[in-house]
Amino acid sequence: MRVYVKWLGLMLWFASPLTLADPPFSIQGLHLDLSTAAAKARAVELGGVCAADPRARASDNFRMHCEFLPCLEKTAAGKCRTPDRSQPSLTIAGQIVVRIGLEAQEADAPLERIAILFEGDHLAVAEALTRQYGEPVLHGKKGEKSWTHSRRMSWSQSGYRMGLLNSPHLILLAKDPQPSPASNATPQ
Repeated sequence: MRVYVKWLGLMLWFASPLTLADPPFSIQGLHLDLSTAAAKARAVELGGVCAADPRARASDNFRMHCEFLPCLEKTAAGKCRTPDRSQPSLTIAGQIVVRIGLEAQEADAPLERIAILFEGDHLAVAEALTRQYGEPVLHGKKGEKSWTHSRRMSWSQSGYRMGLLNSPHLILLAKDPQPSPASNATPQ
């Protein structure tokens, strides 16, 4: 029995770094360690209709948008003229999620950014995120000059960031930029 307990303790000790590697911020199962394919599958599971961004240029990262409001009426060009807000397929803290944007270096690379656009009470979302992730850093306080005129809250942990903006109503998940590797080339 003692050998089994020691073996189990040793296995848990080795496995502990793996559990610490989980991303600290996850919204409805969407997090930055997912590939775009896995994130799209999760967004579709949540009720989204996803498509690659057709406006992308060759120099851009891969972008995908997932719409969460059913369309009542479309324009002649096929764009949604009148979204149905009466029965949203996804909410966060009781607020309607309109769209989720996913961004990665290429089509099936790990995500670099998630942008969640929502409508409704910004403070309800802020309260829910604070309960889940702790006290945020506040930006854009009254009296502070800001060209955006928005209030921002942010959380940061282990190379990951999450931000909440009140104008527009966005939750942003991103990774901290990695420093570029030092070059072995010597200047001449």
